[in-house]
Amino acid sequence: MKFLLVALCAGILFGCKKSSAGLDNTPVFTTYVRAQTDDLVRISTTIDAIFNDVDSVLANPVDLCSAHVSVDSVSDTVSILYNNGSCGSLSYSGTVRIGYVPGSNFDHALDTVGIRLYNVMVNTPPDTAHISFSGLVYYTNVSGGSLAGLAGGGASPVVHTITGVNLNVVYAFTWPSNWQIARQRTYSNDGGLVISTSGMDSVGTFGAVSEWGGNRFGNSVIAGIDSALTIHQGCGWQLTGGRLHLYNPAGTTSVTYGLDSTGAATGCPAAGIPYYYKLSWTGIDENPYTAVLPYP
Repeated sequence: MKFLLVALCAGILFGCKKSSAGLDNTPVFTTYVRAQTDDLVRISTTIDAIFNDVDSVLANPVDLCSAHVSVDSVSDTVSILYNNGSCGSLSYSGTVRIGYVPGSNFDHALDTVGIRLYNVMVNTPPDTAHISFSGLVYYTNVSGGSLAGLAGGGASPVVHTITGVNLNVVYAFTWPSNWQIARQRTYSNDGGLVISTSGMDSVGTFGAVSEWGGNRFGNSVIAGIDSALTIHQGCGWQLTGGRLHLYNPAGTTSVTYGLDSTGAATGCPAAGIPYYYKLSWTGIDENPYTAVLPYP
């Protein structure tokens, strides 16, 4: 399956390029490159927000600021019901259902739960470029240990993995796609919880791959993490640093996170000031270019 995705499209990325007569469609092309990159930021934000909530519910299944939580001891499931709730700067909709083996304990090494997503969307208002997720993924506590113990001063990092195939991803209620996830989240304590995300898989010649699938333009895209994507509790659980590459048949986009508006690495921004990311694109038929953009 993963090798098939590499061959989904041997043509151009978006259908907009420079013609041999010299017509320059770079502004249009730039818009589409940004759309793809913003989508990958949204996908990463959605996955992180979902599993931050899953972590909270596994530790203590009570209502969240964004959702109602219900426990069904008959079917051995816990459900997170978002119902267009909000928490901080994010709004949520859809349902997450956690299935577990009776008598199991997620704090134990290699314990695994199934996470079923039903049209889950996480976005920052007034963003209207919604992306919804549906499908089954598996969440494994590889190392063992609890996040509560780590937050209380535990020294040993806690490692979780997220794996899933054939997830249904829909862009803006219109463009469906198929995605796979292979993420490792390593939790540590540095004045608050820090989550470092790395890629676990390989697709063709690309390594450290965390997600791969189709973009909103119908072409394949692969996300490989070069430097761990870092989320810090002290910065409002935002993505504070890291770098990945997006690969597809038309070119490569390098994306660096946790920047200010000048493109320099920064600490937590002041209230109301966004983080920025830097994208650098190289590929077929267009001039290379770089841009520094706010997180969507």
